[in-house]
Amino acid sequence: YTQPATRVSCAHRGWKIGQRDQFEARRGRLALAEVAQVPFGSPRPQRSPPGYGQGQHDEQRHRVTIADGFYVSATEVTNGQFRRYWPAHDSGAYDGQSLNGDDQPVVNMAWCEARRFCRWLGVQSGQTHNFALPSEEQWEYSCRAGAATAYWWGQESGSANHNGFGAADGFLVTAPVASYAANRWGLFDTAGNAWEWCADVHGAYGEPRLAAASGIPGGAAMVLRGGSWFAVIPGRCRSAARGRSPSQSRLDS
Repeated sequence: YTQPATRVSCAHRGWKIGQRDQFEARRGRLALAEVAQVPFGSPRPQRSPPGYGQGQHDEQRHRVTIADGFYVSATEVTNGQFRRYWPAHDSGAYDGQSLNGDDQPVVNMAWCEARRFCRWLGVQSGQTHNFALPSEEQWEYSCRAGAATAYWWGQESGSANHNGFGAADGFLVTAPVASYAANRWGLFDTAGNAWEWCADVHGAYGEPRLAAASGIPGGAAMVLRGGSWFAVIPGRCRSAARGRSPSQSRLDS
């Protein structure tokens, strides 16, 4: 049960402190990710613990160089933030539980709508910054925050909203953003809560996959990361876990 959400990124270069502060006051805090060379993906053990889901076939361990620093939003974009762009947006409900709270992550949003929101942010900044969906590499780098474990906090599931409907944590559906602890770089909900769109077409690592500005191939499946509140298999929320959904899809069940 997938309800895509989003997070935004922006190039590090060109930020002025006043402009960054203005963005944080109006739309949400940004965290800085520095340049680095880091391992991505996960090893494939011969046997995984039940329900763990480690080392899927499309998660080959490889090294990635982050050549340029970038900013990434500390939380998933909320309904309240997104409605400044699209006041009529409806994130919907699940089994009578609302997904529309101002502080809940905006969901039921197609990939192309998420990208248009990023472009709108650029207009709001006076076109001084290029806001975009994070690439898959940027997303995992930010999610891990230097950790090489299955989750940013360690090897065992926990510390995230991924327990499914009727969860004992008190959140039956999406939780308000930042309800759980942040990772070492101050990013919230990189595991669980809502799947997040990335800028890439889903495919094998090592292939050119970043969507062109002019568009994407018809029917292309785009990358989703992070898992969601409905992840009855916690391993779907691991840092290396990859999801995908058609670019026009708002709800994939």
